[in-house]
Amino acid sequence: MDKSASEYCALQATVSSHQYRSDIDGLRAVAISAVIAYHFSNNLLPGGFLGVDMFFVISGYVIAASLSRQPHSSIKDLFLGFYCRRIKRLAPALLVSIVITCLLGALFIHPQSGDYSDSMKAGLFSIFGLSNIYFAKESLDYFGTPAHLNLFMHTWSLGVEEQFYLVFPALLWISGYASRQPKGRYFLFAAQGFLSVLSLALYVWLSKLFFAVLYFMMPSRFWELTIAHVVRVILRSAHDHLAELRVLFGKGRRESVEESENVVADQHLAIAVQSGTDAYGRNLQL
Repeated sequence: MDKSASEYCALQATVSSHQYRSDIDGLRAVAISAVIAYHFSNNLLPGGFLGVDMFFVISGYVIAASLSRQPHSSIKDLFLGFYCRRIKRLAPALLVSIVITCLLGALFIHPQSGDYSDSMKAGLFSIFGLSNIYFAKESLDYFGTPAHLNLFMHTWSLGVEEQFYLVFPALLWISGYASRQPKGRYFLFAAQGFLSVLSLALYVWLSKLFFAVLYFMMPSRFWELTIAHVVRVILRSAHDHLAELRVLFGKGRRESVEESENVVADQHLAIAVQSGTDAYGRNLQL
């Protein structure tokens, strides 16, 4: 990466740091805690696995809001800034986690066993954000024993998010909203709405036949990742329309008051002319 790109990444990281949301991090903590509790014991929190769905909604909102918050003059500006932030945020922790997990896993699982071999394959795929595709390819049941024995099962959700990172910025640019085109927001809303409905329908209709595949794949999770931003766009549009109505109502009210004042002034003038005196009773005749 050249110097200008490095400086740009540093600037983007600085801007991002000023937009920290403690409330969102709190919701993330709740979602992660629910998943951990479920894996610790199914009876402790039977529905804890839904924390993953909650996490998708939160992460999708954060990414979409971050990207759409400011205009982008070029597709390079959009993608370079975004991926610099993602790589700096995710790559170091991911690589350290993979190395430590591999080392600790070798202490408890025989390196020549099939379970350890499967885990290493999943770990390799997770480096490139593809572990969810690996699990889908293996038709691994998330709720089955083999999945619980895989050391890198937790990376599948990160794979889904990283694939969403490829789709949403492109969608943002194609719709024209990234460069603030006049109808960009509406095109983005329409595209997100259509793809979300398609994604949900795909999951509902085909989950009984291909549950293991659809559970791990990004297209069937797209609606979760984008639903919060769809709601954000709706609320933002409603807020803008209300603001316009308030401006129009205020303008109309001012014009009405001015018109009433003019009518009263005209009436006073007419009375003064008829009586030959002004408003103070002074004689108007020369």
